[in-house]
Amino acid sequence: MEQLKHLDRPLAEHLSIIRSEIDQAKRYPYVYAYPPKGAYRPFVDHAAVRRAWEGYAGPLSTYVHVPFCDIKCSFCTLFTTVDQPRERVARYVDCLVREFELVGTGMAGAAVTVESVYFGGGTPGVLTTDELGRVLSHISHAFTMVAGAEISAESTPDALDRAAMEREIFSPAFLVKRPLLQAIEHRGARPPVLLIDEIDRSDDEFEAFLLELLSDFQISIPEIGTIRAERPPAVVITSNRTREIHDALKRRCLYFWIDYPTVEREYEIVQARIPEVPRRLARQVTRFIAAARQLDLYKLPGIAETLDWTRALLALGETELSEEAVSATLGSIVKYQEDLARMRGEPTRALLKAAGA
Repeated sequence: MEQLKHLDRPLAEHLSIIRSEIDQAKRYPYVYAYPPKGAYRPFVDHAAVRRAWEGYAGPLSTYVHVPFCDIKCSFCTLFTTVDQPRERVARYVDCLVREFELVGTGMAGAAVTVESVYFGGGTPGVLTTDELGRVLSHISHAFTMVAGAEISAESTPDALDRAAMEREIFSPAFLVKRPLLQAIEHRGARPPVLLIDEIDRSDDEFEAFLLELLSDFQISIPEIGTIRAERPPAVVITSNRTREIHDALKRRCLYFWIDYPTVEREYEIVQARIPEVPRRLARQVTRFIAAARQLDLYKLPGIAETLDWTRALLALGETELSEEAVSATLGSIVKYQEDLARMRGEPTRALLKAAGA
């Protein structure tokens, strides 16, 4: 109310008051002005969006405009209409979906997360549950939604039915189906294969969640119920043993140990993944790596390190191994200072000899 006393002041005075209050670190809960209709333009320039978001890192609140109203407000300058045939609403939802796909493409690579989604402008209740769910699904695919993101919609008091709203919001239409649920709900002729890679990097809560999945092949969602698999998926779980997996989870699995490949097998992998590598260099690299795995290293090089090292050697124009080339690229093989120290000098020369270089 304090600000209303100054409405008759010139614009310059208003700006002076605002600057003064900003300097005093005053905060107001909500300040917004609707832009005029002439300010709206079609979104076409992805590069411009990327430039606008370069260097930004932090949460984002997303506003979804719904232009369909029960009553037209005289003060509103947004695009709104009280004429809302279903085909028009459906076409508008199609446009919203395309818009989020375009914005998501334009912002690709930006470190932006969404912490809230607000449906407003008109009467969002005009959209059906499926239409709202479709829009939310595309938002979650275009951006990274933070855990516990807030979703709200503008409405009118006479349109609120708490029980009905909860039934609609906590429904499958608003459920983002990730790979675990997709595997449980699969209805194909053959059961799906579900790969859970490097489970040792997950937390205890995820392991506990998997117990129900692997025991009964079902997922319980409090607001919806229990979803059971008609055809249990074939589940493959991998671990690099960076930590111990709980016994309760291991009891539900058949255990296999996958050792490092033989020299010949790893040579075939290198040839398949990096076909441009000279055969002599590929032979030397795989023999060198195989010999290095016999050393007492903190972290033995895996197949990924073999491929990374090969690409590094090619980038430097090397066609065969030498002590200088190994010294320049040793960081592609080992990732700890202690391992670097163990491999330099005489160990490197011994490994080169074993590799036939």
